[in-house]
Amino acid sequence: MIYTLNNIISSVAQMLRDHWPETAVYDARTMQGTRYPCFFIQLMPSSIEDGIAGRDMRRISLDVVYVQQRNIPDANARLYDLADELDELLDLISYTDGEGNTALLHTHNRENTIEDQELHHKFTLANRVQIERPANIKIEQVEEFNTYVQESGD
Repeated sequence: MIYTLNNIISSVAQMLRDHWPETAVYDARTMQGTRYPCFFIQLMPSSIEDGIAGRDMRRISLDVVYVQQRNIPDANARLYDLADELDELLDLISYTDGEGNTALLHTHNRENTIEDQELHHKFTLANRVQIERPANIKIEQVEEFNTYVQESGD
């Protein structure tokens, strides 16, 4: 199965839509036409770490941001309740690759913060991926390293 950023974001968005059908889900910040309350899914810094035999570790971090109307009663209490629900819902991501293949992906480093009356639920997906590399890479040229120790004249 091939894991792509677009399919990961789409899979998370679908899980949010299924759980909160009345809440809009966006995969990027919109300037106009935003309906509140809503979720935004943002890509955070990601990395690929070299592994053995082309099996590399790909780490993808996402930030699910919940935005609601400003200055409503019990806003923080609502955000605390939502943080608990998000933490439980997004413990396992139901990934779909767009071709009918599915997989459950564990999330790591889950963290909730509230900034400017917005809830940020951040997490990382860490999966092994197979990277095709050319076999039998040969050394084309060997550099010479000539060095010596110079004795000091006492």
